[in-house]
Amino acid sequence: MEEDEPNHQFRREERKEISTATELYIMAREKMMNATNEYEYYRNLVESIEIGSSILGGDIAKKVNRILSEPGNYLEKFNVSYQDRNVYQLSSGNERMGKVTCRPEELPLAQESVREQLSSQIISKLKPLSNEIFNLLLSEGYILTVTIEKEYQKKILEELE
Repeated sequence: MEEDEPNHQFRREERKEISTATELYIMAREKMMNATNEYEYYRNLVESIEIGSSILGGDIAKKVNRILSEPGNYLEKFNVSYQDRNVYQLSSGNERMGKVTCRPEELPLAQESVREQLSSQIISKLKPLSNEIFNLLLSEGYILTVTIEKEYQKKILEELE
């Protein structure tokens, strides 16, 4: 008896060539800006900070390494404990966030809520560092800004040629 091979459908995304670390940084920032929740934003923020600091190197890379390794600046696990009367209690150990209590059927939603709250707190601490890296990349010339006027002038010059 022959076994039927499973019929898997794979969707393949088109590969995009990345030629520089700066392009990788810009892509991480773009993903960050298009994030649909705090956790996704947090993950892309950390990615852009790490990439940007690796481009710049030196003191800023050391500063980023130190800041990202500090407890409270990265998403830690949280505790889930079963209480009496079919109630769960979630706590993160973070003094700035209280305990969350929920029924068993609400546990996945409560876990997501805690993760979103923790992500939001970390984002507020890491955002200034992200802005500093972005400004350094601009001032060092790794990222160039293009104004609408420059784009308009470029189109006019291309049409004249």
